[in-house]
Amino acid sequence: RFVSRSPKEVRESVLDCVQHMGCCFSGSTKPAVEYGGNFPFVGKTYRLSVKVQDLVSLIGNVVWELLDFDELILQPNGNMRVPGQATDIFPTAGISIKWRYDEKIREMVFDFYGGIDRWDWRYDVLTPNADFSHWDAAGYAAGKTFQFTVDEVTGKGDTQYDATCCAAIC
Repeated sequence: RFVSRSPKEVRESVLDCVQHMGCCFSGSTKPAVEYGGNFPFVGKTYRLSVKVQDLVSLIGNVVWELLDFDELILQPNGNMRVPGQATDIFPTAGISIKWRYDEKIREMVFDFYGGIDRWDWRYDVLTPNADFSHWDAAGYAAGKTFQFTVDEVTGKGDTQYDATCCAAIC
């Protein structure tokens, strides 16, 4: 159980798990995929919020928090930035997340890469509302699914920490 472990032990366990999953499920280089683009949501700040309901969602939440990626700005090149930073996030520790959006079906996918290999076992699918201020999302990891949301940060009182994730696991 994570609750009885120190933060350092939790970080080590999560990183070991992520590395283990990457070793057990082979990635594959896929045909060229076009990432990024100039869409209305590019350049806006969004906050990710994982609905912690089980171990997979807890791991997803802890990984985002450890990497300090709770707020992201999608870049035209398919990469992401943290607000206030002038450089793209990825690659980080040999891992990359690239986004692509299909206007016809109104769906965004975050593809995960280890080096140049796209991981078949790890990806996220996001569906926006009409004005792209809110996205409902599903994360897929090694055959398991977890839910999360992505909401535009508007500066209208939405900078407070949401402690609901902690309450769900304590």
